[in-house]
Amino acid sequence: MEWFGSVVAGHGPTDKTLQQTNIAKVLTTLNADVYALAEVVDTVRLQNVVTQLSTATGHPYSFQVSRYGSYGDSPSDPDYVDDQKLAFVYRTDVVSNPTFMGLLRCTEVQACPAYNAWAGGRFPYKMTANVTLDGVTKKVNFIVIHAKANAASTSPNDYARRKLASELLKAELDTNHANENTLIVGDYNDVLNGTIATG
Repeated sequence: MEWFGSVVAGHGPTDKTLQQTNIAKVLTTLNADVYALAEVVDTVRLQNVVTQLSTATGHPYSFQVSRYGSYGDSPSDPDYVDDQKLAFVYRTDVVSNPTFMGLLRCTEVQACPAYNAWAGGRFPYKMTANVTLDGVTKKVNFIVIHAKANAASTSPNDYARRKLASELLKAELDTNHANENTLIVGDYNDVLNGTIATG
């Protein structure tokens, strides 16, 4: 979404209205049941996109935005408004009883072992819901991530932070979600098998 709706200079496209129009076109064309989004800044613009999506497809959609982002620990944090946030957009006639939570978070957010690994608090965001397809309903976990960016050549610890973040998420899933239907999607900021990092 590239800093969707951010008004900070240099953050995303300069024409925010065109950005919103294009995102609405892409989501409408995909006509998916669930969208997992990264880099959402303006939640009001996202609401507008979801309304357009519902109208254009004839399907009822809703959305939920994470309550944290990089260095923005909650909506009351001054940094939150300009943070890149994770979000889910979902069809309410397919996805029911959704619950949402940030994985790997602690009460004292900045003291969490995963805080630095997940780009200063951009923790994985989980939606658990009942999904009904072709008359069959199953409980599914959707996890959207936005991993730390950059290659080792530009910042030597970025690869190490992504690696630790992956290990922490895997441990969480192995411990608490091992026998569940789970999808992990989002912006890995790396390749799935291997790495963009040099050295």
